[in-house]
Amino acid sequence: MLKCIVIGNLSVGKTSLILRYTKNEFAGQYIPTIGADFTTTPLKIDENHEMIDLKGDQKYILENQGLSYDEFSEINDQIDEETKIYLWDLAGQPFFRKIRNYYMSHAYCALTIFDLNKPPFEISSWINDLKSFSPNSDYLLVGNKSDLIDAENPDFKEQIDALEKRHTSKVHLVSAKSAEGVRAVFIEMKLKMMKRLAQNPV
Repeated sequence: MLKCIVIGNLSVGKTSLILRYTKNEFAGQYIPTIGADFTTTPLKIDENHEMIDLKGDQKYILENQGLSYDEFSEINDQIDEETKIYLWDLAGQPFFRKIRNYYMSHAYCALTIFDLNKPPFEISSWINDLKSFSPNSDYLLVGNKSDLIDAENPDFKEQIDALEKRHTSKVHLVSAKSAEGVRAVFIEMKLKMMKRLAQNPV
């Protein structure tokens, strides 16, 4: 089972990002996740739909993963159509920590979400928990609600740069509301998983 967990504080938009990617929908009303919930999505990437929709982001994403398009196609072709990713949406409330830690174990990959509109961006506790319960998991840092911020603001850019240096990982700016960057970050997640599977099949 390919388990990907989506983690982060209460109301950062974890459920909304999953909904936007899997169903291309956005629910304006906030309903907190109780404990944990999950859905599935194919690991295989639709080259005639998903990759084309990325447009200018396609080259950037492939370069991030050190892949040419031909190398991506070769890896993607090896993925069985029936192979699924189980996306676990874990509640961010502190009182769900015990049950959350249970579901955090044996994750293959993680999306660590934070709210771009609520600095300072402190995600160290989530990364530490991930390393404790799934030490072999890959992860991506995802800042949600990019529609509410000025990404060119010098103070904002300084905070993002500091976060990237602290965790030696790039921050992906997305908006579940406008859909900006959402498909790209899930495609990059899938590429990371594919590369790892190609090297070490489960």
